[in-house]
Amino acid sequence: MINPAHFGRSAPFFLLQPLGIAMEGIVVTVVQKSHIPVTPIISKLVGYCWVCLWLTLTVPLFIDVLLDEGVYSVAQFSPTRLLLDYLHISISRM
Repeated sequence: MINPAHFGRSAPFFLLQPLGIAMEGIVVTVVQKSHIPVTPIISKLVGYCWVCLWLTLTVPLFIDVLLDEGVYSVAQFSPTRLLLDYLHISISRM
């Protein structure tokens, strides 16, 4: 069981998901209005790349609490944590 003191630490992950969806929608709208010819295959490929990038950036916010509690024991490489440490921001330790 996870320590109750960590309740809500994964909330940023869930709160950021609408932002990712909105950003994707803005890009799609801009491309459609610019009349850039985009094939369906390219559109899907870019969409899949966006999802992979977005999840790479946000999933650590969800998983870090499980890693800290020992629920998962995998290599603890987190691009998000690396960036936050570089910027001297500590949201996962709240």
